[in-house]
Amino acid sequence: RYEDGKLGDQMYLNDWPSRFNGVHILQHKGGGMAPWNIKNYILSQNGGKVFIDDQPLIFYHFHALKFFSQYDFELSSGYNFSFSQQEKLLVYKPYLEAIRRVMIQVNKIDPNFYFGFSKKTLKYRMMNKILATKSFLWRK
Repeated sequence: RYEDGKLGDQMYLNDWPSRFNGVHILQHKGGGMAPWNIKNYILSQNGGKVFIDDQPLIFYHFHALKFFSQYDFELSSGYNFSFSQQEKLLVYKPYLEAIRRVMIQVNKIDPNFYFGFSKKTLKYRMMNKILATKSFLWRK
């Protein structure tokens, strides 16, 4: 709801540059990328680094990325984001591989550790398997 000049979860930030000295809006294209804005830019890779237009990707908001196990995940749980193959390969794949490596290490220490994993219903699992046959994340 709109209240006191704010709408949404972070609208309170909008007036910070005028309220606080030294606070400014980030102008670097590689900062603050997310599923809802990355399509506005050219995504590329050079020398092992990911670029947004001509600037390196600094951070990406993996909004609604949900894990069910170290091998089972959903890129945009509950949202209708579409991901290009390039986004999957350059942004999501390295991140998911890094998380999977950490999950494997944690599992060696505590095989019963499931903190952060979400639960799935049988209906959801069946739907996910059907969709996976059409859009496989690791395919080049």
